[in-house]
Amino acid sequence: MPSPANHMPDELKDIINANPSVEFEQARFGACLLINNHVASARISLFGGHLLSYVPNVDKRDRLWLSEKAIYDSETPIRGGVPICWPWFGANKRVIGAPSHGFVRTQIWTLLKVQETSNSEGKIIDTVCTLVPSQLGLHEVPKGLELILNISIGSTCEIKLSTYNNSQQTIALSQAIHSYFAISDIQQISIHGLDSNYYNKLDDSAGNLSPKPYQIVGETDRVHSLPPLPNNRVKQNISISENQADMVNIEQTGHNGTVVWNPWINKSRGMKDMSSKGYKKMLCIEAVSEPEILLSPGQQHVLTQQFR
Repeated sequence: MPSPANHMPDELKDIINANPSVEFEQARFGACLLINNHVASARISLFGGHLLSYVPNVDKRDRLWLSEKAIYDSETPIRGGVPICWPWFGANKRVIGAPSHGFVRTQIWTLLKVQETSNSEGKIIDTVCTLVPSQLGLHEVPKGLELILNISIGSTCEIKLSTYNNSQQTIALSQAIHSYFAISDIQQISIHGLDSNYYNKLDDSAGNLSPKPYQIVGETDRVHSLPPLPNNRVKQNISISENQADMVNIEQTGHNGTVVWNPWINKSRGMKDMSSKGYKKMLCIEAVSEPEILLSPGQQHVLTQQFR
């Protein structure tokens, strides 16, 4: 149940009280925003700016997978949903001991504003939450590299990462919208729209042909490449189907690669925050800047993933 209003942080009260589709919750998942509008519901954890669920009202089925063993201690990255990896993806290649996947997924984010859109009948059909990390400039990253996250909940779900280089130097950036999609059975799904060659992280091999049909038959960790950024403005459409019916449709822009990840049996067994059979119910399709891109002083970059 949502917490009483007097448990809500003071800085959130004015924003949430002015937007009827948003509530504050402090419970099992920690401090969260609950979104309920005419077309969908969602839960956003303020720890990591992390989208935990997205449920369209049309069928009441969550499009995101969340591990039943996920840890909610405001210190450990949450397994599932949509983690935000920034300003590096994977291991930091420059700073020894820096956390994997950047430093924003393990800090409390600040809600800057909420924007609601209503239809002609006055019913709210889209809710956009704008959040920022509480700390920047960590692990030798200049403070002038800034990030704004917009999460839009409506008939589609859109996650938009906008990075601004307000420093006086060129900065390397890699990042990911690391979405865990919910499926019924990993052995019954197929992926459509990923036709480019991929780099296989498991054996460090490049130039691998995209499988046809694209099915997951074992541990998978691949980066499908696109033309180099910043000139690439490709809008990529990907779908996950199960038993020949579309489960989720994904649209991505601003990326130079798409990651496909599933830990399969042995790796799942070794994860403390994932059940041994968790791999059967999830598939990660991630919009990434990998390899890293360079942002010149004053330059902006926007990475977007939208799904429905």
